[in-house]
Amino acid sequence: MENRVYQALGTRFIVHYGDTVERAYEVAERMWELRHNNSLCEKFGDKDCVWMTISELNKTKNIAYFYTEDGDFVGAVAFVLNTNFAWWADNLRVLEELFVVSMNPKYAGFGRIAAQFLKDMGDANDCAFVYAGAFLGKNNSYTKVGYSKSYPTFVYMGGAEDA
Repeated sequence: MENRVYQALGTRFIVHYGDTVERAYEVAERMWELRHNNSLCEKFGDKDCVWMTISELNKTKNIAYFYTEDGDFVGAVAFVLNTNFAWWADNLRVLEELFVVSMNPKYAGFGRIAAQFLKDMGDANDCAFVYAGAFLGKNNSYTKVGYSKSYPTFVYMGGAEDA
């Protein structure tokens, strides 16, 4: 398992890209609990699909698990780096957030850390755009770190030269 130190907004985290099956299952269970907070997810949610998707994302290391230096599990961010986003553009790279989930109520503000993480990852990978926060509604964590609000998704325009 690959571990990296990530520092954002004055806090240091240990980030694992992919984790144990048990940790992935814990995230899946939390996501299933949270479906009640969103009418779309509640109506169309399928527990087996949630688990299958999170399991696959975990295997391909498309989930970043955030831990404190003391080992507390804070939250997870699932993403896809799309290196050929549009048929009409040559080499248009886009980072797409799939979900952000806070796992520990003791650590408030994880959404802002996740938004900054995605923005930094997009910049590091020369992404023209980062699409994030599709189901947030009025949450403003993304706008606080430089995303523009465009319903139903928050968008960050990266520093890629071709953008």
